[in-house]
Amino acid sequence: MTPSFPKAVLLLSLSVILAACKGEEDDGDNQSISNSCFDLETSKQEMIQLINDARSQARTCGVYGNFPAAGNVSWNDKLFKAANAHSQDMAKENFFSHTGSDGLAFSDRIKAAGYSYSSAAENIAAGQSTTQAVVNAWLGSDGHCKNIMGSSYTEIGSACVSSESADYKTYWTLLLARPQ
Repeated sequence: MTPSFPKAVLLLSLSVILAACKGEEDDGDNQSISNSCFDLETSKQEMIQLINDARSQARTCGVYGNFPAAGNVSWNDKLFKAANAHSQDMAKENFFSHTGSDGLAFSDRIKAAGYSYSSAAENIAAGQSTTQAVVNAWLGSDGHCKNIMGSSYTEIGSACVSSESADYKTYWTLLLARPQ
C-alpha cells in the first residue's frame, strides 16, 4: 500500500458524504437563493407603510417635476407573485434589468400572474439590505420616484430575493398598478 492510498480513500469517502448531503432540491449550480430577504409579512407591511408615507406628501421627482400627495396604496398578492418571479429570476440568473431572462417585460409578468390592469409600473433595485434603504434609493431616482408618486396607482406588490452567489446579494422588484 502506498502512502497516498489512505488519502485517496479519505477524499473519495468525503466526496460521497458531501454528495449525499446536497439534498434533492439542489440543481447543481451551487446557488443559494432565498425566497425572501426578510419575513414576508413584516416586509410587506413595511413596504406598504414606506410607500404610503412617501405618497402622503408633495414631492419633486427631478426631471419629472412636482407631484402632489397621492392616495394610499394597498397590497395585491397577484402583483407580489409577479414581483417575486422577477426578483427570483434576477437572483438566479445573476442579472439586473426590467426585461426578464425570458425576454418578457413587467407588463407580461403582471398579466401572467392573472392581474388585469389599467395602468402599471415597475421599480427594481439591487444591493440594498433593508426596505427603508430601497425605498430611499427609489425616491432619489427621478423615474422611480415618479412611479411611487403616480396617483393612478392604487395597489402594489413587492419582493426581495437574496442570493449569495450573485453579484448583488439582494434583488428588489416593486410593481405598482391600478386594476381594470
